[in-house]
Amino acid sequence: MRQITIGKLRGLQQISSRRGTITALALDHRQNLRRANPTFQADEELSRFKVGVTSLLAKCATAVLLNPEVSATQAIAQRAIPPAVNHYRAGAGS
Repeated sequence: MRQITIGKLRGLQQISSRRGTITALALDHRQNLRRANPTFQADEELSRFKVGVTSLLAKCATAVLLNPEVSATQAIAQRAIPPAVNHYRAGAGS
């Protein structure tokens, strides 16, 4: 078995539940969402949807993945992500 660094282990611990599982709410795929629902062409509509879903489901997750351009900033500003949940801002083009 390959050893991991203490930093990677700590990072995994921070996004894991007490049981050691990761339950991620992944809303960082904006292009797929736009293809699936044409009403999400405007960033504002897509952001409103993502922040709404995040507000409802983030409390059940150990991590949340969001786009910085469309929803991460808004979700943090609106406190849609509980403090105990880690979040990751996916890079451009996600």
